[in-house]
Amino acid sequence: MEDLREDLARGEVLVVVGTGVSIQATGNAACAEWNGLILDGIEHAAGTGLLTKSAANALRSRLKKKSVEERLGVAQKVSEALGAPNGEFRRWVRESVGELEVKDAAILDAVHALGAPIATTNYDGLLTRRRGIQHVPWTDVPAAQEILRRRREAVLHLHGCFDHPDSVILGTRSYQTLLASHGAQAVQQAITASRTLLFIGCGDGLSDPNFGALLEWSAAAFGTAIFRHYCLCLKKERKALQKRRPAGERLFYVEYGDKYEDLAPFLHKLAPHKPTTALPSPGYCFGREHEVEEVVTALLAKNPQPLPILGGPGMGKTTIALKALHDKRVAARFRERRWFVRCDGVKTRVELAAAIARALDLPITANVELAMLVALANAPAALVLDNAETPLDADNAQVEELLSILVTIESLALVVTIRGLKRPRGVPWMPDTEAERLTDSAAAEVFVAVSGKRQFATDPDLSRLLVALDGVPLAITLMGRYAELFDSLEPVWSRWKTKRTAMLKDGEEPDRLRNIAVSYELSIGVLSAAARRMLSVLAMLPDGVAGRDLERVFTNPDDATDELRRRALVFDEGQRLRMRAPLREYVATEHPPDPADERRGVDHYLALASSEGRKIGSVGGAEAVARLAPEVANVESMLAKSVSASDDALAGGIYGWAELMRFTGLGSTGPIQQIAANAVAAMRLKVAARSFQSLGVITLVRSDYDTGRTSYEQALTLFQKIGDVLGEASCIKGLGDIALERSGHDIARTSYEQALTLFQKIGDVLSEASCIKGLGDIALRRSEHASARARYEQALPLYQHVGYVLGEASCIRNLGDIALRCSDHDTARASYEQALPLYRQVGDVLGEANCIWSLGEIALSRAEQDSARARYEQALSLYQQVGSVLGEANCILNLGDIASAEGARDDAESKHRAALALYERIADPYSIGFTHHRLARLAMDDTSRTTHVTAARDAWRSIKRDDLVAQFLDAEFGSEQRVEV
Repeated sequence: MEDLREDLARGEVLVVVGTGVSIQATGNAACAEWNGLILDGIEHAAGTGLLTKSAANALRSRLKKKSVEERLGVAQKVSEALGAPNGEFRRWVRESVGELEVKDAAILDAVHALGAPIATTNYDGLLTRRRGIQHVPWTDVPAAQEILRRRREAVLHLHGCFDHPDSVILGTRSYQTLLASHGAQAVQQAITASRTLLFIGCGDGLSDPNFGALLEWSAAAFGTAIFRHYCLCLKKERKALQKRRPAGERLFYVEYGDKYEDLAPFLHKLAPHKPTTALPSPGYCFGREHEVEEVVTALLAKNPQPLPILGGPGMGKTTIALKALHDKRVAARFRERRWFVRCDGVKTRVELAAAIARALDLPITANVELAMLVALANAPAALVLDNAETPLDADNAQVEELLSILVTIESLALVVTIRGLKRPRGVPWMPDTEAERLTDSAAAEVFVAVSGKRQFATDPDLSRLLVALDGVPLAITLMGRYAELFDSLEPVWSRWKTKRTAMLKDGEEPDRLRNIAVSYELSIGVLSAAARRMLSVLAMLPDGVAGRDLERVFTNPDDATDELRRRALVFDEGQRLRMRAPLREYVATEHPPDPADERRGVDHYLALASSEGRKIGSVGGAEAVARLAPEVANVESMLAKSVSASDDALAGGIYGWAELMRFTGLGSTGPIQQIAANAVAAMRLKVAARSFQSLGVITLVRSDYDTGRTSYEQALTLFQKIGDVLGEASCIKGLGDIALERSGHDIARTSYEQALTLFQKIGDVLSEASCIKGLGDIALRRSEHASARARYEQALPLYQHVGYVLGEASCIRNLGDIALRCSDHDTARASYEQALPLYRQVGDVLGEANCIWSLGEIALSRAEQDSARARYEQALSLYQQVGSVLGEANCILNLGDIASAEGARDDAESKHRAALALYERIADPYSIGFTHHRLARLAMDDTSRTTHVTAARDAWRSIKRDDLVAQFLDAEFGSEQRVEV
């Protein structure tokens, strides 16, 4: 007895209820007992003409035999006659065991009072009726595991239950099915291996084939173990029953009294004393001071009003509520009358009342709701219903009514946490407290605290991880727990890039607080089909979706988006609808969109990139940049999914996107590179050619000349193969642009002249003007100012004729460059100030930066150092934005010149060396030479000076600029010493 009581107190017992309990609870109803049920089945089959009179009589005679095999055989015949598991069998089971009446609930209350999980061999629902818990058949193996792990309040029906006729184990064949079920047998063996079994009301039931096999298995597997199983019996039965079971089965019979009526009192005496349930710990709580104080204030109010805590999955609603319950002021007021009730598995009003009653340590009786309300009203109390949306979704009207009753208890401070932003009706709620994303500093605090690694606070990968986790407290907590294993965050970040939200779990248990997938599925699982489709579409869009694009990516979006807002799965940010990053990653992986929905999104964003990208450089270009800039991640996501797009749509999207990238520096080349590789493999030559050409355009601006040349050459071959003269000419012109930047003037001139002929042949005035301007650029680089001016003045009206504002601005700026080189500062300034607004008008950040840099050059030449510094710093930021390494290097070099002029030698040398590293990265010998020139002037000894002089000479000679060598040496040493040097 004491051993059994201790096992119960330790929570190691599984109660297995047999027919004896049902017989007692129903006042000896015939169908509560197995033989009586089979006899009723015979009568039902005979009464419906499914058995002949003689067949029925024969079965009645066989049923009187004591052999288990004979009785199972009778049950099999009844099952077959009634058409099990369907047909008349379904109706009979429901009308017989399904409608048993409770005449004496005392025995049922006593079983529940043991506080142990319950399984039963009975088919009826007497143990769960009006108690707020469910009955689960053996066929639902995952639910059975939840019951055994105490994750779910329910009764496990080992032989099936009446409302799942296919689970009912009645005859020989159904027993064979049960014995052959790997899942059911695994569950039963797991029970025997991990639990102490307490059989109540089973008696001869332990001799059935299923339990016989189970106990034999247990004896074979654990015959030497010290652990016991128990079966309650009458005093007069114990000796006989004990003799039936082999000692190896470790099954012990315990006497409960002289008569059946003694069983309920015995169970109450056996039940261990339950201490008051302790509140769960709130865990780590940073950055929530304001929200916690709101909840504390609501709990401490003289006449407390109910308070809802709203928010999306994983946003910390539970933590806020628990932190408030643990507050010293709240503890001082309510003491032990503070209760926290998880509603995750609660589906109905009755179940909610039962869950609250269990928290209050009340017996689960048929009048559980009334008892619960009375107990809450006895004295001031604080009650938190966590995840209240679960019962609200399943039994809305009834649960809302129960909440409205709870708030009539004046001394009750009620708080509910709800996944979503919609409060239940019929309750006079306070203004809600919303659990929003953590600030960056609070997120870092949580991560470091959970991981227990102080060094993570300064780890360079922390900021990247926190951006990916997007301020979601649960995600941050779970990632912190994962990071405990490491001394740096580099492997954590590396694994995130491949595993994503699959990392966000702590152990294997299906718990919403330990596994973000479980948390998210609780919200996703209740969505309508339309809302779920919309969620999958939004998960494709890292930047969210602009309001004006909603109807273009999803048909009739209003109802679906409203539902997602109510569930707090999306949120509005300005004019955009967004998802938190971890949820988006999870949905993208686990709930990908329908192919039709994905195609609609791809088509829209490719068309947007094509139409808006083509405007950049012309009137309306700035507006096009403003339209596309918020869609960078979206377009790149759609480019990555664009395999099914048509060649024209894909090529157009790539072209437009490349225009945005080269003019603004936004975006990355990765998606285009992937499209190019896929297109080559699939022989989609037009797409491949456009992709390589676009890569050439982008890498040229970013000073990656080797990649640019390779890309243009690949595109050129493809355009020639498909006979696209415009594409061919554009690539030749692009190769000329690269040659010009590498000071290959002769190659550049040949390319421009070759491309010019092709453009004139097909009548492309815009490209013709670009080639003429390119020839002017060569002349300007060679200081042939008259020739350069003539070329620019020739190209300018062509640009103006076709309305290409970018070309117009570039010609005006280049005319300013000529004036600057001729020291005509006023004319130069006027040109730059005329060109600057044109660049801004068309959204060309690089052109804007060039104008600002040139205005800095004018200021520096006039010794206006403060003005020059401001211009260079402004231009530097723009060059870095577009990825122009050359422009960045030029600005740093000029800032070094200013430092040198101000006598700050060390600062000047540092900046010149930084510029030199950038010039060397892009292999620009012209600029490398001039930087060494400056470093030679700053050198403190002859050896260093000679080193820089030699380096400058070698750089210039590599591009055949001996004129620069001579000018430099004359300036540094004088003409007489130059020859010697």
